[in-house]
Amino acid sequence: MLNRGAGNTLRAYLTQHAQPKRVRRLRARARFDAFLDQLVFRVPTVVRTRKGRKPSYGQKAKIVNLYMKTLGLSNEFFEGTAARRLRPLLHVPLDSIILRRVTQDFGKQLFAASIGRRDLRLSKLDRQTYRSVQTILRAEAAKKRVPAIWYDDHWAIRAESEHRRPRRRRTLGRH
Repeated sequence: MLNRGAGNTLRAYLTQHAQPKRVRRLRARARFDAFLDQLVFRVPTVVRTRKGRKPSYGQKAKIVNLYMKTLGLSNEFFEGTAARRLRPLLHVPLDSIILRRVTQDFGKQLFAASIGRRDLRLSKLDRQTYRSVQTILRAEAAKKRVPAIWYDDHWAIRAESEHRRPRRRRTLGRH
């Protein structure tokens, strides 16, 4: 998705600007969302896609959210109370697989938000569409009383495996 060397640049940027002590202070959703938005907008301009283009909001947000997810789910950076407080605030790291599942799982909500299938390509994902998708995921997660971040690991993967056809086992000479 991103050019060579972007990983080192992003790692340095995020470790400097998204330090655990700073993240711990973000208790309100609005402040956390504003903090993430700021991180995404300030991704260094040297970071480019493999094609040399400026990354979309969605591409940058994916990297930031993966980093934040690692921080939030790691006991190394947060003790139990702080981690439990942070998890409900985390955004789902959107990628093509998750966006495809969102389209399948929440078509009515996307339609109501005037979001079409073409709007859900990571390379085209703008800030407004990104925020709308995160809002939909949060609302659905709240109905199930789980953090939205679980969509990434649980809902989408579970649903994918439920719809997958069972493979035929190959046997040696048996029918």
